[in-house]
Amino acid sequence: MATDMNNVTDNLMQLFNRFPEVTANEMASIYADHAVFEDPVTRIEGLDNIYRYFKKIYHGVISCQFQYTKVIKSNNQAAISWVMTLQHRKLKHGDPVVIEGCSLITYTDKILSHRDYFDLGAMLYENIPLLGSVTRYIKNRMHQ
Repeated sequence: MATDMNNVTDNLMQLFNRFPEVTANEMASIYADHAVFEDPVTRIEGLDNIYRYFKKIYHGVISCQFQYTKVIKSNNQAAISWVMTLQHRKLKHGDPVVIEGCSLITYTDKILSHRDYFDLGAMLYENIPLLGSVTRYIKNRMHQ
């Protein structure tokens, strides 16, 4: 994968649609050694730690596909809006879960920081047996 400034976002989007088959070398081709990754669950520093984190969270994934809806680039930053369709053996009995989110990245020739924003409740809490029922009940009550 080429990693010039014009291709960083394209390479990132292609990479995420290939997990969990992505190798450490492929990650290293687009993430800087000292990159930082953040999502609603954690903050991770360093390429090796980021790679291990993704390998861990993709364990149990049946399928995961991203549809990218918008990419906005300015200087060395980009915002990427996406819709993820996830099938995980422990969520919603393995049925697809659809989550909307956005990734903000800062890069030079490689990604320096990557922060994902998404509704963790919609992804996890609403799709775990028993806890999902309670979460949906609370959300419905708040909308009344």
